[in-house]
Amino acid sequence: MNKLLEQFMVLDRFEGFKKRRELCAKYAWAIPNDAALEIIRKHAPLIEIGAGKGYWASLLGCDILCFDCHAKNPSVNTYVDSGESFHPVARGGADRIEDHPERTLFLCWPPYNTSMAADCLAAYDGGILVFVGEGRGGCTGNDDFWEAIYAEWCPVGEVAIPQWDGIHDRLMIFKRI
Repeated sequence: MNKLLEQFMVLDRFEGFKKRRELCAKYAWAIPNDAALEIIRKHAPLIEIGAGKGYWASLLGCDILCFDCHAKNPSVNTYVDSGESFHPVARGGADRIEDHPERTLFLCWPPYNTSMAADCLAAYDGGILVFVGEGRGGCTGNDDFWEAIYAEWCPVGEVAIPQWDGIHDRLMIFKRI
C-alpha cells in the first residue's frame, strides 16, 4: 500500500506545503503512483543508488538492489528521518554500479547540485536509465548530469506522477544513444 500517496491525496495545497519536508523524509522525495511503478518493473532487475529508506523499492516488489551512501548512518543524512527502512538498503554509491552491470540504473531524486547523479552515469555501462526527478534546471542532479543526458541518452518514455506544489518531477526513461 502506498502510504505517501494516501497522505498526499488528503492534504490541501497549504497543508501539503507545510508537510512536504516531513513526508519526504519519512517516505521518499517523489510520490510514486501505479503507472510509474508498473513502468519501472518492466526494466527489472534494477540497481537504485541514493535509495534513502527504500520506499520506492518496497512498492516495486521486483528484483532491485538498493544503495545509499548514508545507509545505516541516518544521523548524517539530512534527506531522511531516522525511522526504519522500508526495504533493505546497503551502504554505497556510484562505486557499487560496476558490481552489477546487468541491472538497469534507477535514480529517484538524486540530490540537487551534487555530482552523485553524474557519477552514477559515468560508472554505468548499461543501456537504460530510469529517472525520477525534475528536468534540467530543476532541483535534481547537476549540470554535469544533464549535459551527459543530452549528449549520450535519448528519452524513450515519461510518466506523470503526483507532484508537490511548486515541484515539477516525473518519471523519465532514457536509452543510451
